[in-house]
Amino acid sequence: MQYVQLAVTVIAVVFIIYLSYLFSKYLSAGASRINGAKHIKITDRLFLGQDKSLLIINVSGRYYLISVTPNAINMLKELEDDADFEAQPSSGAPGGFREMLQNIMKRNK
Repeated sequence: MQYVQLAVTVIAVVFIIYLSYLFSKYLSAGASRINGAKHIKITDRLFLGQDKSLLIINVSGRYYLISVTPNAINMLKELEDDADFEAQPSSGAPGGFREMLQNIMKRNK
């Protein structure tokens, strides 16, 4: 009799863990739909320090250079030529963001 109760208890615990897993999956899918932006994408990011970074973002097909610090988020420049950004590798590749930023700076001189 004790073995039956133990088996039922183990099965109930496993079932509760499985239901918790399914519920957490459902919640995370709902949160991503709520927080997901349809028209704003971060194209690339360069970390300048622990809490400072430069971003190139795409807002409905237009590109902007943005600075992010703990105290402020500033648009530094609207970028004109978007062909350079689509062809560049993502921030995981070495030099991707740096090359884009250097190209922008060269054009502005």
